Amino acid sequence: MKTVTANDQSLKDYWEKQIAACKKSGARKSIYCREHHLSYSQMIYWQKKLATEKQPALVPVKIKNESMMSNDHFICSLTLAGGHVLKIHDEKAFSLLLEKWR
Repeated sequence: MKTVTANDQSLKDYWEKQIAACKKSGARKSIYCREHHLSYSQMIYWQKKLATEKQPALVPVKIKNESMMSNDHFICSLTLAGGHVLKIHDEKAFSLLLEKWR
């Protein structure tokens, strides 16, 4: 195993590079780690840590008056907890949602 002794930022940078290189290689994480003498559990830890840091806690939403929107024409609808329905009328908002869910 490689020993990385540095501050948190350089560890973060190190693992960002390793995770990106692993993805680019197309190899399974376990194989990539074995070939590069990395700790598989550390890679998984940093992958999760970095993913949660990059996800925004909230996504801004513009609410329009219901009378301004056609209820017949919407791109997508999501049924939320409590039976609430979110209807997506705007293509840009729909694209943003899809991007965040990938």
